[in-house]
Amino acid sequence: MGERQLQEQLTFFQPCHCEKGIFCPGVEYDDQGYMKYHPCYHQNIGKWFSEEEKEYLCKYAADGMNSMGMALARPPKALAAKLTRIKQAGKYYYYKNLSRYW
Repeated sequence: MGERQLQEQLTFFQPCHCEKGIFCPGVEYDDQGYMKYHPCYHQNIGKWFSEEEKEYLCKYAADGMNSMGMALARPPKALAAKLTRIKQAGKYYYYKNLSRYW
């Protein structure tokens, strides 16, 4: 059994509070392995990133975007894009070494 198939089986039994019921089989992954948008897990979509979230993102990016998405309640692709923009702006090490919130 491949890793992707195992992920799909494990995510089938994650608790969910959407209209589909307590155990929602609606979690899907794209071809890159990122979790697609799901209203139960990504409540902060479209909101501005706080300084606290930017610091958390830069410090714990090595944990993977899917786990970061669950921690910050944002889609993993949005987090990957934000991390890229922070690096391009030259503020990655600023947030990584901030130590104000984390």
